[in-house]
Amino acid sequence: MFDDDYVTRRMIEGFIIDEQDHYNWVKGHLCLIEQIGIENYIIEMLGE
Repeated sequence: MFDDDYVTRRMIEGFIIDEQDHYNWVKGHLCLIEQIGIENYIIEMLGE
């Protein structure tokens, strides 16, 4: 689809990579909340 449109292709690839990074961050923080509880998570985040 974007074989000859390198600018759009690079833009979409960058967007996908950014979204994957965001997904991984959210998933990691949700796992942390499950492990230590929301109260401890909030305390930890306020300490940063």
